[in-house]
Amino acid sequence: MTVPIYAIILWHPLVPPFVDDFVTRCSSLICEALAMDIPLRGAITLGDAVLDRDSDFFLGAPIVEAARVEKAQNWLGLTFGQTAMWSQFLAQIHGTAIIEYPPPAKEHLKAYVSPIVVDWPRRWRDKHGECPSMKLRQLNRDPAYGSYWENTIAFAEFSRGRHDWHLRPEEIPADAVLLLVSRKESDLPL
Repeated sequence: MTVPIYAIILWHPLVPPFVDDFVTRCSSLICEALAMDIPLRGAITLGDAVLDRDSDFFLGAPIVEAARVEKAQNWLGLTFGQTAMWSQFLAQIHGTAIIEYPPPAKEHLKAYVSPIVVDWPRRWRDKHGECPSMKLRQLNRDPAYGSYWENTIAFAEFSRGRHDWHLRPEEIPADAVLLLVSRKESDLPL
């Protein structure tokens, strides 16, 4: 069975009042696609880019970074790229929209992914009243991609077990984001 590949680009000007809404919409996209049996994975990145709808011309460092982060992942989900680790950006996102979780990644590309991911399983639970694990198990039919599904199921279960993590700051490691933010760009693979 061949798995179809979809490319979707969503963008929004970096305006503080709309950051959380953008991340929430991205989470909803993952959930709605999964409900239609369309597996998605992606990345949230920041930066200047040329995005011209009329000519279908899309160029810029955040697009390249998003492609690298997307390719690095071994699951269905939405991971923040290095540029999205900017503290002023993260401060605009409600704790229910994201969660700290090391996304499964291909060994040679792990440096591209961050430990902050969109908690789309939480959004799924809010809408459907159950963990998305059952839906993911139903879609896990191709042994060639079994690890992607199993990694995603493990994340969904992790999310369910930490539903209210943002209300317990004592459980958030003090250096949770600092370790990643302190990385130099030169540490990233080409």
